[in-house]
Amino acid sequence: MITDDELAKLDSIAHANNISLIVDNAYGQPFPGAIYTDVSLSWNTNTILCMSLSKLGLPGLRTGIVIANHDTVEAVSRMNGILVLAPNSVGPSLLTRMIKDKGLIPLANNVIKPYYQAKANIAVKLFNEIFANSNAKLHKLEGAFFMWIWFPELEITSEELYQKLKAKGVYIIPGHNFFIGMDDAWPHQHQCIRINYAKDETTLRKGLKVVFQEVFNA
Repeated sequence: MITDDELAKLDSIAHANNISLIVDNAYGQPFPGAIYTDVSLSWNTNTILCMSLSKLGLPGLRTGIVIANHDTVEAVSRMNGILVLAPNSVGPSLLTRMIKDKGLIPLANNVIKPYYQAKANIAVKLFNEIFANSNAKLHKLEGAFFMWIWFPELEITSEELYQKLKAKGVYIIPGHNFFIGMDDAWPHQHQCIRINYAKDETTLRKGLKVVFQEVFNA
């Protein structure tokens, strides 16, 4: 997760270069609130804040929300008018009702955040148990539904590890996909994997054990 200070620095750079700052707030405040650190939501007319209903458990509605200055919103609206001939109305209607009923924020704070925070705690517990005697590192879980694991001495790339795990029915995301624009020679990006921890504990435990066996016992 990005910190308030980091976001402020990015905002300053964007202003200095006269470009908009696009913020992906799909997991953040005020909803769905699936973040476990103290952060504040900031916005100004140079910010394009993108949100979604998918992390409320409604990914099939394909409803995105853009909060920006008037000119940007007008441009996005015109673009959608051309690209999306039959926009979905269920998501906006549902969200409008939840806002009017003042049920959206309590849902995020009392249901969604506690649910996924409990999942995160289980993920940390399982990692500490399964990888206890290894040199694997777990990134601090600050929000969202994913755990990042770093294998400092991984002898193959994370892409190759992905292929091996897929053959065993375990799906991870190779880390190099998230290091866009960086020097490909940096080994760290090929030693990291991302795993969705939103599964039940039994499934997650089974999957992590397969990962451990493939990395350390292959």
